[in-house]
Amino acid sequence: MRILLVYTEDTDLESFKDILEQHADIELVENHDTSSALQMIKDAKVDAVAVGEQLADMSGIEFVEALVKVNPFVNTALSSALPPRDYHEATEGQGVLVQLAVQPGKSDAELFVEKLKKVASLL
Repeated sequence: MRILLVYTEDTDLESFKDILEQHADIELVENHDTSSALQMIKDAKVDAVAVGEQLADMSGIEFVEALVKVNPFVNTALSSALPPRDYHEATEGQGVLVQLAVQPGKSDAELFVEKLKKVASLL
């Protein structure tokens, strides 16, 4: 499974990436450029995407909205500081699997993998 990480360059993703990389079936790709990342998603070169709350030229929610337009079948996780109820309202209908912390860490990575495995088992 190929997971694309779309965050600003200054986001500390080390513990998040460490856990994901422990899974032999996961390959990580990082892309800080939103248009290039969207092209990768459009070309179906990734299976899942983790998105930062704020990117260089748009919010994470705006990126997810653009992502759904180019490939609605990509599993997505979005970092957000919003309370769960507000997060749900903001992402409703966008197919976001899970809310991650703004600085995602070990528990976020484990939750993301767990959700991805559940989706894969349904296919």
